[in-house]
Amino acid sequence: MPVPTEDQVTEALRSVIDPELRRSIVELAEQPQSEWDIRKHTHIVYFVAPNATILVQEHHFELILMTPLSIDQTRLDVMTVVPKPGAQGFGEKAQSFWELNHNFTKKTLYEDFAIAEKIQEGMHTGANEFFRFATFEGALTQWHRRLDARLGRSSRDR
Repeated sequence: MPVPTEDQVTEALRSVIDPELRRSIVELAEQPQSEWDIRKHTHIVYFVAPNATILVQEHHFELILMTPLSIDQTRLDVMTVVPKPGAQGFGEKAQSFWELNHNFTKKTLYEDFAIAEKIQEGMHTGANEFFRFATFEGALTQWHRRLDARLGRSSRDR
């Protein structure tokens, strides 16, 4: 299973979501680098402190805001940001496309949100002294290292 690649972009983290999902990415090697458009081949995720995630897709992006309300509650807002419509606005077909896309994105993310909700529900018990992330969750590991650094503590303190 290929792993996502991640890197630091100023204060944000950037992760390329499994490019194997769209095998067309290998075709880029045959093109001049000046013609590459990675958005046609994969999704890119930016994690921006303190609470935003931007999911960049081919023609639009999703802005996901996570606002902590308490130790066991977080409000999630998912917004689809689309290209500016023409002078007549979006036609019925385009409007339907963006609504279906938004709903599909939310449906896809709900699996992760449900897992996160279960983790949040158990936080107040104090049963877990630390969390171990899987090897394919490199961005989460990096995010927590940077959070620890901002809070002035070592990742080993957790």
